[in-house]
Amino acid sequence: MATPQYSAVPPGDSEADQALARRRDISQRWRWCRVVTWVIAALFVIAVAVGSLLLGVQLGISTGIVTLRQLGDGLLSWVYAWSWHPFSNAAKCSLQDKSLSYVRDSVVSCLDLDRPFCNRADDDARAGFRFSVYPWPQPQMGNQFGRHGYNKASQWWNDTIARLRQSPWHTNNPSEACLLIPSFDHTLVQLDGDAPYRIASRLRSLPLWGHNGDNHVLFSKHDLPFMQYDTGHAIVAKVGWGRDSFRPGFDISLPPPLPDYPGRARLELGWDAWAKDLSRDTKYLVTFKGRFTDKIRQSITFMHNHKDIYVVHMHQDGTSYLELMLETQFALCPRGNGMYSYRLAEAMAAGAIPILVGDNAVLPFEDLIDWRSFAIVVPEKDVLDIPAIARSFTPAALRAMRCKMYDVYVRYFAGGQNATVDETIDLLRGRLFGFDATPQPDEIGTANEEPKSGNAWLPYSRPQIESVEVLCAKLEARATLPR
Repeated sequence: MATPQYSAVPPGDSEADQALARRRDISQRWRWCRVVTWVIAALFVIAVAVGSLLLGVQLGISTGIVTLRQLGDGLLSWVYAWSWHPFSNAAKCSLQDKSLSYVRDSVVSCLDLDRPFCNRADDDARAGFRFSVYPWPQPQMGNQFGRHGYNKASQWWNDTIARLRQSPWHTNNPSEACLLIPSFDHTLVQLDGDAPYRIASRLRSLPLWGHNGDNHVLFSKHDLPFMQYDTGHAIVAKVGWGRDSFRPGFDISLPPPLPDYPGRARLELGWDAWAKDLSRDTKYLVTFKGRFTDKIRQSITFMHNHKDIYVVHMHQDGTSYLELMLETQFALCPRGNGMYSYRLAEAMAAGAIPILVGDNAVLPFEDLIDWRSFAIVVPEKDVLDIPAIARSFTPAALRAMRCKMYDVYVRYFAGGQNATVDETIDLLRGRLFGFDATPQPDEIGTANEEPKSGNAWLPYSRPQIESVEVLCAKLEARATLPR
């Protein structure tokens, strides 16, 4: 296995100093690359604007501007990923260690199981599970990733870290934790300048990072299909993973965030309508309204028939996005610049069955969710067959799919960021120690509270299999809930 060009080494060594110098050189060279990119982009914008004005096509201007913005930041992100991420090194984390009898369907070869609370031996006083967000309080320099020096942590990360610290499995003492989560914002929500370089350098300065970041868990909300910096042996919980970079059974694919209220409440009016009538007729069969940022999205424009297949650019038509979500059987969720689309979470919030197009996408929580039981996954080569595929489903099949989707939405999506964090921790516990056979009703206590006796610290197996009729009854019961 080839050694990565820039492997993770502890700070202070001569090898680390040499690697740091190389990385600074790369960072400086690619700053110049970004300048050149933006000059080309500016010329292209001018050309698009002049051409659009002459032709009277305003759509060309908006599309050109969006494309060029993505060109500048996108090129930089790909460059950093190429320079930093040691795929050959990270690939070691996909080896299964079957010698550990208590590890079920999991990957632990990149974890130090000798750390406290990393084993379930009954005679071990430290058996169980703990994780820690460290260092705490958060160091101020952890926010030095902005173009102008200091940049506040993103709201997404603030919400994530607040929920993590509320977990009953969290401890304030990192020396008594199996898994470790850096407290500074490393999520790349706001990718800017040399942020990947700064984040990677900061990770290696953590007192417990060691050589490769064993037992660390990182988060990312950026929609590129890979991490833009060297993550070493850390577990990465990320939105929008691509299959080529994802380490199955080790990394975690997170769901795209739901819009905040009142936007989410407006989308959920769709579920209210389906709860009243699961066999209702909708105005549209398949809809999409958004930007055509990828060749797949550009190809779906040929489906538009001005009747029940409605595919338009976000600035092209006066029909509201909300109406298209609430009045359709299926919502197209094609990949964009990344491997996923925020439209997936929005479609599920509205009760529109998602049609997923993205060959290399890792779907959220694949360990827990049977996506093909309620969503339609279409290979990119068959994208033009989508209308025929959508028309092939019987009313009974649509009813069953929608009831299953509602169950998944309530379990994993409706709770927003809090639910995402809770499921991530549950999944990590299950991978380490296996799953209990039955739910523990008193499993969750308060933050930093000792877990209950017995096997209450084991997450139970989810999702539990329920009949379609039971799931449909739960959906129909929604109509009786007070609003």
